[in-house]
Amino acid sequence: IQNKILSFGGLYRRYSDDLIVVCPKEKVLEVESFLYKAIARTKLEIESTKTEVRYFKKSDKSCLDKNGKKSKLQYLGVEFDGNKILLRHKGYAKFGRKMSRGVRHQVNLALEHGTTIRKRALYDRFTPLGQMNFPQYVRKASKILDSKAIAGTVRLNKLTKRIKQKIKDTSIKKSLGYKAEGNT
Repeated sequence: IQNKILSFGGLYRRYSDDLIVVCPKEKVLEVESFLYKAIARTKLEIESTKTEVRYFKKSDKSCLDKNGKKSKLQYLGVEFDGNKILLRHKGYAKFGRKMSRGVRHQVNLALEHGTTIRKRALYDRFTPLGQMNFPQYVRKASKILDSKAIAGTVRLNKLTKRIKQKIKDTSIKKSLGYKAEGNT
């Protein structure tokens, strides 16, 4: 695949099951046809609902879909609109939900056992203080992609403040008799 895409004057990258091909506009149909056939020979399928074609205009640095509407290129948790590289909202929202569940769980454990809330464990899991977590992935991505906008989404003080507020909210609701398993 790599060699064929290069022969089209394109660029091919793959990470696990995510592929991205950059090629001249006039080669899009030829590249698509080649990729579908090459993938089919491996007995795998390309998920057509997750396949996107994007066109970039140099004149105004815009990203357009097949219908000519403004769009974004999405790959490996980031999106590019032709000007800025941003963190994909879906990924950050999922991280936020996991963080909320993690905080609720820690508060519930502390209240059940009459112990203190293990804030350090929360900080290690949900802030850049930890290793091999979402904020560290985001930091590395922002550095590699040179995107201050991405880096700003996982600032340490912003996340620790969010965790502290979630602990406070969950503790108050729990003390008032709300079930802490639901969304808070």
